[in-house]
Amino acid sequence: MVTDTPKITSKDLQEHLAADGVSVYRSTDQRNSHKEHLYGRGSCAPGVIKERLELYETLKKEHDALLAARAAHQSKPIKITLTDGKQVEGESWKTTPHQVAVGISKGLADNVVIAKVNNELWDLECPLERDSTVYWHSSAHMEHYYRGCLCYGPPIENGFYYDKYLEGRGVSSNEFPSLENMCKAIIKEKQPFERLEVSKDLLLEMFKYKFKCRILNEKVDTPTTTVYRCGPRIDLCRGPHVTVCHFFQGEYQIRNFTEVATPNIYNSKLCLMFGHRPRSWRELPLRFADFGVLHHNELAGTLSGLTRVRRFQQDDAHIFCTMDQIQEEMNGCLQFLQSVYKVFGFTFQFHLSTRPENYLGEIEIWDQAETCTAIQLDFQLPIRFNLTYVSKDGDDKKRPVIIHRAILGSVERMIAILCENYGGKWPFLLPPRQVMVIHVGPSCDEYAQQVMVGEKEKTNSAVNVRTRDNKVHGEILLMSAIEKLKTLQKLRSKNAEEEF
Repeated sequence: MVTDTPKITSKDLQEHLAADGVSVYRSTDQRNSHKEHLYGRGSCAPGVIKERLELYETLKKEHDALLAARAAHQSKPIKITLTDGKQVEGESWKTTPHQVAVGISKGLADNVVIAKVNNELWDLECPLERDSTVYWHSSAHMEHYYRGCLCYGPPIENGFYYDKYLEGRGVSSNEFPSLENMCKAIIKEKQPFERLEVSKDLLLEMFKYKFKCRILNEKVDTPTTTVYRCGPRIDLCRGPHVTVCHFFQGEYQIRNFTEVATPNIYNSKLCLMFGHRPRSWRELPLRFADFGVLHHNELAGTLSGLTRVRRFQQDDAHIFCTMDQIQEEMNGCLQFLQSVYKVFGFTFQFHLSTRPENYLGEIEIWDQAETCTAIQLDFQLPIRFNLTYVSKDGDDKKRPVIIHRAILGSVERMIAILCENYGGKWPFLLPPRQVMVIHVGPSCDEYAQQVMVGEKEKTNSAVNVRTRDNKVHGEILLMSAIEKLKTLQKLRSKNAEEEF
């Protein structure tokens, strides 16, 4: 069959593509004009950045003048309640959380990074406005400006990312070393964060390219919002931001461990952390915790799920101590082990590992080691790396002992064991979703953003609780239910449905 095929002109094609939202350019000038419309002319130029900084400085001076006026004319005595219930005196529009921290201790002032005031996150240098309850928080945030049009940059679980538009180019791996050096230089400068509340109209003038203007027009529904400055960098952000700090986490903090990061391929750097300077008996025991990456070259065919992998995480730790401290440190390791495994509901057994046939070192040292209950005692690395400390009697050639320990071992393998052991019936402390809210109809959608509900619960500000064992506990006031859940989590309950 022969049919007449209609001719399609370039104009028809352009109109068809345009109807589908595809940009079609008839010339380079038209394409560039469209890009200017999207991103704004010269939005990445140094002149625009300078103009933005000048506008920020002007607004900052006005803001500081307003705070000074309020401090002079509206200030009054206020009560500030700390987390331990203690109250301190302050003045509204004058006293800042940082000043309160300084009044408690220099250590707190140096390490605190953000405050929580009346359940609202609060910058350390922002004056308190009324009677307040203050909490201290720790976090970390660092950004770097790599010339381009900034788009979105949210924090994520393991850090943050930032989308940028770079016209006509990208970032190659060859630039990574220089970028890393720039980041390290910025970190050393410890650039402070400055917060400023600015009207939406002025922000549209400050950020002239379409990415930020779109955020302002679509996301900001209030007359004002906040911008933050860090060095020459100014950006929209809800805030607050926090200062540079170091962290001690959870059980490591309780047991006086210092977190370190050793290289992926083991070398002498762990021992050099001890041996890079003279050590005294007063510094021992020295505890290093390293939540690091390890590699095993497993044979082909032996890899299996989470239980046998080539790359895994391990909660490693190394304790440098004297011979006299071995028993006490071993007891500490065993108590640590017991406290963690108790949460999982696990029991454990010990197996003594003695001298292998191809042992390293002197027989006298092995005989000495075998008299100790061990997780893993290492007498050889201190000898190999010539690690010494000055003893109480002035002997500067004393050898420390290294205790190696891992509580979870391979985190991946531990997850596999937990999955197998619990069969999906996780203790209340462990699952990422501890409580599920179920609503019975669209009329309860709004209240269901807070809790599980029907009309009765909505009226009484209550919830009807059903635990995993399908036991119905009936209607409970919302705040009472929340307090029960908090108690179960604090007590690390293994049978939450029975104890609710």
